[in-house]
Amino acid sequence: MPGILTLICLNVLLDRVRGYLSIRGDTTDVMPESRGQAEDNQLLAAYVNLLEDGSNFATKEQYQAVFPVGRLLFRKKDHNVAGLQIADLIAADQKKLTVLESDGPDSMPIGAFGEKLNHAVGGKVNRYGRYLLS
Repeated sequence: MPGILTLICLNVLLDRVRGYLSIRGDTTDVMPESRGQAEDNQLLAAYVNLLEDGSNFATKEQYQAVFPVGRLLFRKKDHNVAGLQIADLIAADQKKLTVLESDGPDSMPIGAFGEKLNHAVGGKVNRYGRYLLS
């Protein structure tokens, strides 16, 4: 059984993707970065649970329609997947921005490159606080 935090985070993230793709009538694969056998197994269990049971956000059929492969395509850092590298770059500086905006502890300054990245994705920020996929 996956950890509750893993399950919640995956549900929230994939529901946003599901909602966007269902409007467009598209499907996608899910490609997480591998973190180790135990972590990968937890994430896989949460993903299978989502596809088999649905969530508070959507039914299993709604998830299955958008994520038809039904498995995760794990990749490691050394696979050098461009999309995962870009996601890492954006996520790091968006996290810093979130901490700074909320006056959180241990906020780190954002460098010039991070400022440019945050500005570039700024138009994609939605009312939930982060990315609006488009």
